[in-house]
Amino acid sequence: MRKLALLVAVCAAALATGSVDAASVETSRIVIHDSFDAPFMSAACGVPVMITIDGVAQVTLRRNEAGLAAWEHDTTASFTAVFSSPGSLGGTGRSFTNRSPSVAFFDYGSGATIGSTAIPSKRDRFGSDLGPTLTAS
Repeated sequence: MRKLALLVAVCAAALATGSVDAASVETSRIVIHDSFDAPFMSAACGVPVMITIDGVAQVTLRRNEAGLAAWEHDTTASFTAVFSSPGSLGGTGRSFTNRSPSVAFFDYGSGATIGSTAIPSKRDRFGSDLGPTLTAS
C-alpha cells in the first residue's frame, strides 16, 4: 500500500511539474488596426502625416519561476503600414504602403518589471538585426 501511495505521489508531482512548465509558455494572437498622427514625421516632412497599421501579431511569452516574463518572441507575417498625408488636413493627399513581415525576440533577463531592461533582437525579412537596449516603462 505504501508503494502505491508513493507511486501516486510521484505521478502527481510529475504531472504538477509538467503543468507548470506548460503553463509558463503563453501564446496570443493579436489583431492590430490603429491610425494615429505622426508628429515627428509631420515636422520633418512639413505636412501632416498619419500612419495606419494593420496586421496580426503572434506573440509567444515564456515566464520564469517567479511568474515574470523571461522572453518574448513576436512574429508578424502579414503586416502593413500606410503612411499618408490627408488632403483634408492640409496635406498632399498622397500615401505609400509598407508591407513588412518581421520577427522580434526580447530577452528580459531575470524577468520583466516596470523600468527593467529588455535586450531586443529584431530581424526583418532581409535578416537585419535592429534595435538598441530598451527600458520598459
